[in-house]
Amino acid sequence: MTIGSTQQHTGIKYALTALAKEKGSIAKELAAVGFEAGETFTRQVLDLKDLPAKEVPKSFINGFTIETYWGRWCPTASWETLRSTFSGSKEFISQFQSSTTDDKLQRIKKDAADIQQRLIDQGLIQPVKDDHLDRWCDRIIQLRSNTPRLDRFFTGYEAHPLPYTIEQKTEIEELFDSLQDAIELSGKTNKAKQKVETALKQADPDLLQINARER
Repeated sequence: MTIGSTQQHTGIKYALTALAKEKGSIAKELAAVGFEAGETFTRQVLDLKDLPAKEVPKSFINGFTIETYWGRWCPTASWETLRSTFSGSKEFISQFQSSTTDDKLQRIKKDAADIQQRLIDQGLIQPVKDDHLDRWCDRIIQLRSNTPRLDRFFTGYEAHPLPYTIEQKTEIEELFDSLQDAIELSGKTNKAKQKVETALKQADPDLLQINARER
C-alpha cells in the first residue's frame, strides 16, 4: 500500500483563509514561500532536494500489482523479490537525518515563525496555536529517529499483510471481490492479474508464486 510522499508528512500544515482561496489553486504569495497545493495546504521548509530517488519502478507497479480498495495488491513473492534489491534507503535516511539536525530545525523554526506571522497578518492563513511550530519540530524529531518509517518513505510503499482469520472473513471476501472487479474492469492485463485468474481457475493459491524468469 502507498504511504504518501515524504513532503506530505514533513511540511508545516496550515488552513487557508477565504482571501487565499479567492486567489486560485494557490496564491502566488504562498507559492513564493514554499506552499504546495493538495488535500491540505502545507509549507515545505526542509532541504530535501538531494534525497535519492525511490526504488519502486513504475514497471513493477504496472506489471505486478492490482489496484484494490485496500491499496495495491501483489503476490508476496513479487514484493519480497523487489524489496531485496533496494540499496538506497540507507543514503536516504542519512541525508534526511543530516537535513534535520537540532540546530537546523531551530533555524528553520525561527524563519518559519516570521513567515507564519506575516501570512497571518496578510490574511492568507488562519491563526494557529502558539505551539504550532513546536509540535511540528517534535514530529520531525520523532520521524528522524524512526528509521523503519523513513525506510518506508523511501520505497513509497509498505507491506501490509492480509488478514486470514475467520473473524475477518468479511474483509477477506471484500478484498477478494475487489480483486475480481479490478481484473474484470481493466482493459489491460499484467502478471499479477494473470496469476490471480489462473489460481482462481485451478483453485490453487500456489500458482500466485513467481518463477525464475519473472524474478
